[in-house]
Amino acid sequence: DGLFKAGVELGVRVIGFQADGCPMSARSTVKESEWCPDVQNAYVDSIVRFNPDVVVIVNRYDQYVVEGSNNGPNDLRVPFANGKLPTSQEEQLKSVVESLSEEVAAVRNLGPKVVVLLETPTVLMPEPNLLSKMFKSVRSAELNQALVWNSVRDEIAAEIRAKLSAIDGVQIVDPSSNLCGEYPKCSAVSDGLITHWEKQHLNRIGSLQLTPFWKTTIGPLTGVSGD
Repeated sequence: DGLFKAGVELGVRVIGFQADGCPMSARSTVKESEWCPDVQNAYVDSIVRFNPDVVVIVNRYDQYVVEGSNNGPNDLRVPFANGKLPTSQEEQLKSVVESLSEEVAAVRNLGPKVVVLLETPTVLMPEPNLLSKMFKSVRSAELNQALVWNSVRDEIAAEIRAKLSAIDGVQIVDPSSNLCGEYPKCSAVSDGLITHWEKQHLNRIGSLQLTPFWKTTIGPLTGVSGD
């Protein structure tokens, strides 16, 4: 919502494509390997069709890294370019970012500038029940869990920067300062309003908070200010 509103205020046309479980990357997870490649190819095909000035890539990475080092029915491992499957969380992190970097390179080869959004931080949701309100240990555990996930987020962000920062025409942007007062501590409540529908995904209210962020990111790349 925030990106689309920024486009309206800038006078820039924004088109969005998204599919659950199919991030914009060169390869899919084992679990989604039967149908995601067609979706991921469609992302690139749409770039050829519409010839945009800028492509914005917004993916989630932490769940794939944390849970993707385990096989089973919910196998979120992402193979390396040589077909090898990760055998640890460290390898999974590298395979996820490798797959992203290949997709970014493919997009740049088509011409558009690329903006890569580092994933939104994990937040502490409002106290959901009487138990967490009455017992501080429960609330403390919820906060600690959010901090652990944001620590993983930082590791992924460092790897993304290491892989992509040197590529001409690629900009890496971080929304954390716009969403968190004291990152890595983040709350799903801002000015009395709930900004997330779960601990990692923004709702419409939270997304609209990023409108100024998107305007200052997209405006210079498209040559407009929206004033």
